[in-house]
Amino acid sequence: MGIYQEIGSRRELLVDTTLVDALSNTTLKLHEPVAAGTAIQLDKPWEGPANGPLAVLPVGDRLHMYYRGMTTDQGDLSGRVCVALSDDSGENWTKPELGLTAYEGNKKTNILAYEDGSSVSRIIPWFDTRPGVSPDERIKSISSEPINGEEHNAFKDPKGPKRAVIHSSADGFTWRRRHEYSQLISDLKNSFDGGCTLFWSEVEQQYVFYYRFMDTHRSVARTVSSDLLTWSDPEPMTYGDSDREHLYTNNTEPYFRSPHTYIAPCARFMQGRRVLTEDQSASINLKTSQGIRYDGDCSEVV
Repeated sequence: MGIYQEIGSRRELLVDTTLVDALSNTTLKLHEPVAAGTAIQLDKPWEGPANGPLAVLPVGDRLHMYYRGMTTDQGDLSGRVCVALSDDSGENWTKPELGLTAYEGNKKTNILAYEDGSSVSRIIPWFDTRPGVSPDERIKSISSEPINGEEHNAFKDPKGPKRAVIHSSADGFTWRRRHEYSQLISDLKNSFDGGCTLFWSEVEQQYVFYYRFMDTHRSVARTVSSDLLTWSDPEPMTYGDSDREHLYTNNTEPYFRSPHTYIAPCARFMQGRRVLTEDQSASINLKTSQGIRYDGDCSEVV
């Protein structure tokens, strides 16, 4: 017999038997994903092949898809953040010619920019749903920077402490750093590397931040704030009696029909598990000019 919980009329997400006392002629089945086709082709010279997804946000009547564009050229160490737009709930996507920042002299790009016109890199956009936030601050993003001046790029993560940085945007295209926000400094190893997730929790009535760090494995820590300025001490997550696995990004957010339930479709990183042949790897140029290979490991959602 499990622990009885009074849920009343509250909607619950039944992903396991936590809230189920008994099943009769019923099973919980994990369904397989169904391919929905190609969303966008990464066919611009600034986009690939070392690209990666960041976020999809509802902005007004449109969806914004943010992703990293990064080449394997010698000097391309962090890439740039690009955006695609959809007016039909994600059925079709277009790449706007924002005209904000140039790539090799071409300004007809979908690359995001800071207010000074420089291209944006290493941010993770999110939508701030806290009541009372002004419309021009609803779209925010987070990034990180070393506090001791160490070099920081996609191939080099500083060993020392890092600071979380918050940016905001009125349209989701042009961004400015918010110096008045976030005094969060983490000295956990590998802090903020990979995907981090920040959101306003309707249930907790505070901001909740889940971010990557490294102990024996790539893992996740949690910290909270009421004002994006002062933060609780980071709390490393625990995983019960499960075998430890590498969680590269956590993607945690409240389930939209049941906001007291947080779901985290993490990217599980399987180091040394090769799924591509040498020929397949060569066909998409997964060896950088820095000599780094991306074809010896793989990742999946868990």
